[in-house]
Amino acid sequence: MNSFIIHTSGGTPDPGEFSPMLSSTSLRIAVSQLATLRWGLAEELCHYTEHGFDAISLWRPKLSDLSICEAKELLDSAGVRVSSVQWPGSFTGSEGQTFRESLEDSYEAIDIAEQLDCPLVVLRTGARAGHTLSHARRLIRL
Repeated sequence: MNSFIIHTSGGTPDPGEFSPMLSSTSLRIAVSQLATLRWGLAEELCHYTEHGFDAISLWRPKLSDLSICEAKELLDSAGVRVSSVQWPGSFTGSEGQTFRESLEDSYEAIDIAEQLDCPLVVLRTGARAGHTLSHARRLIRL
């Protein structure tokens, strides 16, 4: 599966902004919620911070359990930032979505990222399906 990163801040990101780097306090890396599928956000934040993580990559299906405001409160109280919001896309229709539905899904993910002060969205193009390679590439460039 191909993934692309959309920066929601509007500017060019600092090349070292999210690269792991050693510091005197912690290692700057994020944990994906896909690593702990059975945990809720509150449990994840408790365990992640206990192990020194200060960022999380949010998987949108897990956000359906809470409102964005509730998620933001939990994140803020734990001192954890959102490094990315995961996986809108599937523009090729390989998962049964129309192109228009995929666009709407992507806009929703960008809106969530902005509400959570998150600088990027991880986008998946979807399987090539019956598209030619050049057509699949054109879909993502629209």
